[in-house]
Amino acid sequence: MNKKHFFFWLAMFAVTITLFLACEKVIDISLNKNELTLVSGETETLIATIYPNDATNKKVKWTSSNPAVATVNDNGLVTAIASGKATITATTQNGKKTATCSATVDYRAKWVGKYKCEKIKTNPGLPTLIATPILTVALDGDSLVWFLEEENSSHCINLRAKVDSDGGFTSDYQSFQYPAIRGNFYTDSLHLYFYIGSGSWGTIYNYEGKKLKNVKQ
Repeated sequence: MNKKHFFFWLAMFAVTITLFLACEKVIDISLNKNELTLVSGETETLIATIYPNDATNKKVKWTSSNPAVATVNDNGLVTAIASGKATITATTQNGKKTATCSATVDYRAKWVGKYKCEKIKTNPGLPTLIATPILTVALDGDSLVWFLEEENSSHCINLRAKVDSDGGFTSDYQSFQYPAIRGNFYTDSLHLYFYIGSGSWGTIYNYEGKKLKNVKQ
């Protein structure tokens, strides 16, 4: 092989290596969820997406900032251990790119979701102001559950109450000052009494709702 051919093949080799490394290099990573809210003992799998799609090394290392709260295995399976917060991090082996998900473990998480009204009763002789509402139940603060009615319903309510580990809750219901609320969560249903008005002038509602399945929170 003469010198001319040697430098030609050397240049071709350099170009090949450059193209290979360009395809190999990971430029970013994302997760299918940025937040998780789980009950102790519950599991959920996070899915990592590597960019570009043609990157050849898509290996990811999973870590938890607080394994006492939530652990994660090599496949992105998050397991809730105890109440608290943890950050789940996925790090690419190539390029050391990272993506994170905030995990909250809370006994109230089992009741978070959307509930469709199955039955609602009010004071005898008074019209029902709420037409088959869907209530959104979400965590709000360290010891509260937040009920927010869908915006397209005929009457919007925003109720907060402390919830016990057995699913019971109350918020000054007997004083008849808005928002007066009490009720219970069950496995997949919500029984709710609430009062709208001021003093003795108002309406008491008896609401029963069923939790909607497969609804994105």
